[in-house]
Amino acid sequence: MPSSPDERVDRRLVRTFFVTQTLGYLALFTVMPVVLAPMASDLGVDRTQVAVASTLSTLVGAAAAFPMGRLLDRSGGRTTMTVGALIAACGVFGWASADSLGVLYASFLAIGLGQAMSTYDTAFAVIVATVGAQARQKAIVAVTMVAGIATYGLTPLFGWIEQSWDWRTAVATLGVALLCVVAPGHVWAVPGRSLHRERNTQRTGGGLRAVLRERDFWLVTFAFTAQTAATTALMSLLVTHLRDAGMTAMLAAWMPVVVGVSQVVSRLALQGSNAVLARVCVAAFVAQAAGMLLLSQVGAQAIWVVLCVSAAGVGSGIGVIARPVVLADTFGTLQFASVLAVLAVPVATARAFSPLIAAWLDDGRFLVLFGMLSLVAAAAMVPAARRSRTAG
Repeated sequence: MPSSPDERVDRRLVRTFFVTQTLGYLALFTVMPVVLAPMASDLGVDRTQVAVASTLSTLVGAAAAFPMGRLLDRSGGRTTMTVGALIAACGVFGWASADSLGVLYASFLAIGLGQAMSTYDTAFAVIVATVGAQARQKAIVAVTMVAGIATYGLTPLFGWIEQSWDWRTAVATLGVALLCVVAPGHVWAVPGRSLHRERNTQRTGGGLRAVLRERDFWLVTFAFTAQTAATTALMSLLVTHLRDAGMTAMLAAWMPVVVGVSQVVSRLALQGSNAVLARVCVAAFVAQAAGMLLLSQVGAQAIWVVLCVSAAGVGSGIGVIARPVVLADTFGTLQFASVLAVLAVPVATARAFSPLIAAWLDDGRFLVLFGMLSLVAAAAMVPAARRSRTAG
């Protein structure tokens, strides 16, 4: 049976996001740790000063999230995501040519704006606005799963480019990808204003003001913010904590890979599933809490460490894909991009500052604090899990 025009549009969008979200995440998030050390050496500064650039970009993304959400609700995603990719490309080219911290920081201000306009949360809002209610969960799971696998798979390539040439070449290569692949991909596949407005008439729910008056929305917002803070803190200090606990540097360096594998496996388990994600979140956040709390006690025992970080990876893997689906299923899709943007602001802020709090606590206490925070996040998600309805 031939597919309808709407189904072809949906498939083209999702398949394009496989590529554009992978390249966007590589350029704007993942490559930074790969090139951080040689960047610091080249610029003659310490690594902390370089890492501040990522914090700046995250804060800019948080500040831009709500205006971008309002723009997406009014006009759709094609122009926003295309311009965002172009701004991000300019920022990445500035980063590749930076000869001082001032230029680096200015470049990351542009990168932060590009993140807000063209990466996951914007893509999720476009999927929810475009894809039917029955297919949106599968679409979001597919995009994050493919992008996650591809990102982990391609990251070593840019490490090889950095080793074979230099860090500037590795970064500039991703700038070219943003300019020549991501921006045109968004022009080609993301629905324009007319189709966006046509599908807008099919949305249900109370809209932004109604959602903001709901207690359950703020509980969900707290849950995802707390869970994101815990994930970010863990990933920022995982290798350092394990080395301090006595694990070899080589083995400790593999533990983030274990987290990544468990993220992918947890998403793969949901592919094709009709499970209510709010309920899945409760279990996943409890698993993350248990993993972090136990990790503070097991020292460098490899088997226990693998089990603990795998449990934590399940929580982080589910949390990313669940945010848009839980919001849409629980509160509806009217003015969805604005609703998602309200949640994105504290989530991004937590992502920016939780590593600093974790570093201040250090010596395993951060695992206890953020493990308990994950447990509270699971409890805060319970009311949404009980509602477990599809708002449309």
